[in-house]
Amino acid sequence: MPASACDLAAAGDLDALRQLPRSALLLPDKNGHTAAHWAAGSGQLPTLEWLIAAGLEADGVGRVSTRSKRRRPLHFAARNGQLDVVQHLCEVAGADPDLVRVS
Repeated sequence: MPASACDLAAAGDLDALRQLPRSALLLPDKNGHTAAHWAAGSGQLPTLEWLIAAGLEADGVGRVSTRSKRRRPLHFAARNGQLDVVQHLCEVAGADPDLVRVS
């Protein structure tokens, strides 16, 4: 089975991600998290920048499920101590640290 976009993003494998169709980039993992979540949580800033440029949301929650709990890439980065990613998401990519999604 080929690696998913989430696996490739966590590993920072930009070459492989660039080969995937956009539809594959948007596929969440089994818990509803996107490749942007995994890149952010793994500190893969160049990969995250590329994913956002390719159309993934900096503030995206992915598919909401019981396990995802509406976490955003910013939450993944902060939880894992990826301060450069947190800073980039807030200051450059426009992620809102105070965002609360009700819908």
